[in-house]
Amino acid sequence: MGMSRLCALPMVLLGLSLVACGESRRLVRDETPEAAADREEKDKKDDQSEKKADKDDKKDKKEKEDLADVHAEVTVLQVFHAFDLTAAQVKVFGELAEKTSQKAPLRKEWKVSAKYRKALLELRSALRAGDDEKISAATAHLDAASKEDEDEPDFDDVEITKEARKRAPELFGKLNSRQVVFYLSGLGDTFPDPLEKMTEALAQSRKLEGKEWRQLRDDVAYQAAWLIVGMADADKEEKMRDKVSDLLDKARDLNDKDYDKEKEKLEASARELVGKLSPTDIVRHYVERVLAETLSNHRLAAAVEGRQK
Repeated sequence: MGMSRLCALPMVLLGLSLVACGESRRLVRDETPEAAADREEKDKKDDQSEKKADKDDKKDKKEKEDLADVHAEVTVLQVFHAFDLTAAQVKVFGELAEKTSQKAPLRKEWKVSAKYRKALLELRSALRAGDDEKISAATAHLDAASKEDEDEPDFDDVEITKEARKRAPELFGKLNSRQVVFYLSGLGDTFPDPLEKMTEALAQSRKLEGKEWRQLRDDVAYQAAWLIVGMADADKEEKMRDKVSDLLDKARDLNDKDYDKEKEKLEASARELVGKLSPTDIVRHYVERVLAETLSNHRLAAAVEGRQK
């Protein structure tokens, strides 16, 4: 009900309060000016106390937020920022969130320093606002806190959903070339090339042992597979992963003399796995993967809402 309609109501409906049309002073019969001033000062202090209590409640609630949820939200917001998405593009993500997002994982207790938590929350706020200066400062604070924190959490990876895999190529088509280049420029020389990854792993197969070798093999096979196959088919991706693993294990099982003899054939086999993919194909597969992981993130809807505010 608007204020103008409130002011038009018969005074009898206002009871004993006698407050209408924005009048904030309470009138008390026979009250001295000194008493009225004291009472107004007391009311002012009470209002301030209530506001402080509300602020403290909000602060406590914020500090008790699940750290994995905050991290997941930051991950989404970083992608939005890295692509320099428009408001309309962010809205599309929000419209898809209900269909593509994975279910929230089980909550965990994360033992981190107050400095780390504060820096992560600071980064989320900066990303929501899209303030480049604050984002840079918050990122630096988080990096510093991560180095100091002995118990930095190892958050779970996002599991790509079937619907996200389906929608990622569609979203790739909604990006413009500037946005793709803008995102890739932030990766620099860390951008992964599947053939380069496999060739390096073949060479490392002679130097690493046990768990260290298996970790490298699995990481290379996992990444090379989706870079080669793309988002089209999860089964094809799994089969390619097995092929890459088998190739690397084959090199690992050779003695030094036989490896030297077979090196060129092994590298030729790696090139055959990549096939006729162009650099542009690999870039597209990489970006689609990023989009699919973002669509699958269980905090996608919350991130979109925070960004829109």
